Amino acid sequence: MAGPLVLGAMVIIGTAVAAQAIRLRLDSQITQIQQDLPQYLFSGPYTVLHSTGQLLVAPSVACSTKGYNLTLTLTSPARVPELYDASVPVVIMFSGFQLPSSYYKTYAKALASWGYAVLQYDLPGWMLKTIIKDDDEVACLLPALLTWVKAQSRDPNSAIYEMIDLRRVGVMGHSRGAKLAALILAGAESGVSVGVLVDPMDMTRVTKQLHYPSAVEALADSSHKPVSALLIGAGVQGWCNPADEGWKKFQPVLSGWMLEVTKAGHMSFTDAKGAAAWSWDHVCGCGNVTHKVVMHEVGASAVAWMESKFRPVESAGKVASYLAWARAGSGQGEYNFTTPPEPTPPEPAPSEP
Repeated sequence: MAGPLVLGAMVIIGTAVAAQAIRLRLDSQITQIQQDLPQYLFSGPYTVLHSTGQLLVAPSVACSTKGYNLTLTLTSPARVPELYDASVPVVIMFSGFQLPSSYYKTYAKALASWGYAVLQYDLPGWMLKTIIKDDDEVACLLPALLTWVKAQSRDPNSAIYEMIDLRRVGVMGHSRGAKLAALILAGAESGVSVGVLVDPMDMTRVTKQLHYPSAVEALADSSHKPVSALLIGAGVQGWCNPADEGWKKFQPVLSGWMLEVTKAGHMSFTDAKGAAAWSWDHVCGCGNVTHKVVMHEVGASAVAWMESKFRPVESAGKVASYLAWARAGSGQGEYNFTTPPEPTPPEPAPSEP
């Protein structure tokens, strides 16, 4: 009787040892794969915090005499010693037309995990949000949002107390939100020079009739052109992002990185889920790719771009790793990635005879 029990115990122990060995081998292989991939494809080193607030933007000339009550969402890194002393850049994120800020939480979390404070806002309204003319929204809301961030950075009870560097402000947006970001980049008076434009849309038949400004024209006329930005585009064009008013219209007036996600549609760049995602994808068009995959790629590129501009020295190695990876995978079916040509080094001066 003891023999079978001993044999059974040995089998169980041997199976457990083999399973543990396999688990350790898999863990080692996964670690090696992660080490070979750019770090920006993964969450950064900082714990991410979420906080909310309200901001009443008082009536003024810039606000077309109307006031607006904004619901704010701040996504930021947890306070640690290396993020004190005003070292954290701010990114103002603009949502697509009538879309909630929650559709872009993946990008906000990715940026915050790498040491950025991301501020989003929602205009009043549930089924239909308040509509503000493009140039009014830029002139009216941007200063108010930055003033709110400044006040929070001085509030001991705030998640960003003594962390924010308001000399380093970036913008990011999708669709119409990308257009708003582009208008800010085009205006030298804003002081904002770092931006990410995700499948931007410039003009529609209605906005042309209402004499809304063209972001492409503003970029072309900018006093500090060419404006440098990360431009991201959907490979699938449709009703929501016609080619003549979408990212391809922006491309000639921008200098910077360009990422085309070949199977993405206009709404693939959002956190829409379930029936909402299905509906948007059928209306706007989409290839055989999930929102999660698209947002993962876009989030990594946004972090790499921001780091290359705001922390060029500290991030040089990580950015180089990302660029090598992105260039190696470009043109293989999932995405196309391009960067401006490297500047030609000057010819050496002729030596004296």
